[in-house]
Amino acid sequence: MSTLANQLVRAEKEEIARAIRTLLGRPLVSLHDDPAAFDLIRKRRQPLIQWFDYFCGWRLVVEPRQGYARLVKVRS
Repeated sequence: MSTLANQLVRAEKEEIARAIRTLLGRPLVSLHDDPAAFDLIRKRRQPLIQWFDYFCGWRLVVEPRQGYARLVKVRS
C-alpha cells in the first residue's frame, strides 16, 4: 500500500474515532448546534452505524435532511 493510501486510511480511522467520542459524549448532534461534528458524522455514518451496532448494540440514526444525528442507547 502506498504512503498516500496509508495516510488516507489513518485519517479515516481518526475521523471515525473522533465521531464515536463525540456521540458518546453527546448522543444528539444537530447541524444547527455543531455543524462540523454533524458533517463528520454524516460523512462517516455507515462505519459509525456498524460500530455502534456491533460493539454496543445501539442504533445510530442520521437524518441529513432534518439536520440531526442521534445515538439511541437502548437495545432493540
